[in-house]
Amino acid sequence: MDFVITDPPYYDNVHYSELSNFFYVWLSQLVDDVHFEHELVPTEREAIVNKGMGKNHEDYRTLLTQVFRECHRVLKDAGRLIFTFHHSKRQAWWTVFEALTSAGFRIVDYFPVQSEYRVNPHIRNKQAIDMDLVLVSQKRSLPYTVLSPSPSEALERAVQIAGSYRNGTKTLLFLHFVGELLRSASCIPEDLPPSYEWFEAALDLFETLANSVPAESHESNMTSVQLALFDDKASYGDS
Repeated sequence: MDFVITDPPYYDNVHYSELSNFFYVWLSQLVDDVHFEHELVPTEREAIVNKGMGKNHEDYRTLLTQVFRECHRVLKDAGRLIFTFHHSKRQAWWTVFEALTSAGFRIVDYFPVQSEYRVNPHIRNKQAIDMDLVLVSQKRSLPYTVLSPSPSEALERAVQIAGSYRNGTKTLLFLHFVGELLRSASCIPEDLPPSYEWFEAALDLFETLANSVPAESHESNMTSVQLALFDDKASYGDS
């Protein structure tokens, strides 16, 4: 394969199998197929954090690593694995990063995209992130650009790309900063792997600086639009 483009479960945000049980029990009465031979949706191989199922972040990382390793196996040497992710929990980001690097990949690029409307039921009235970070990764055997793992330098790079708070939201800058952190962590030699403590300290630095910015500066001057695909007459306006 040249590309694997996917959208893994967002840690503990949405319990997909439990939601799909509503449809599964009805379909199982109507469809004669091996996939509906169980009473409920099988969950043993679901990569998710769900206390009710007894699944923690270690289970999520193990299953996600298996998926990424299969992606690594089927990709050409110069292929790319591209996926989206967002979460408000630091552990969620780090668990995905560990799964990715354990499978033989490194993050080489990223970009944030608007992904959720504020009225969506699973984020309405919650402190949820409404943007995704698209992560682009390649096999570790390929050449790559070495980046400094210094959190302050990663933040400087993020600010240069995302602009100041007066030109964008805190969420936008946060995602650029996380992207820079994970990209630079991917460059660290395998015999000196970055730690979760390093990641936490870097995010603490971000929060300290973010809290020092006046609240009114967090308001975005950017216009969010929904792009119309395959419509050459669509007017997208200014963004």
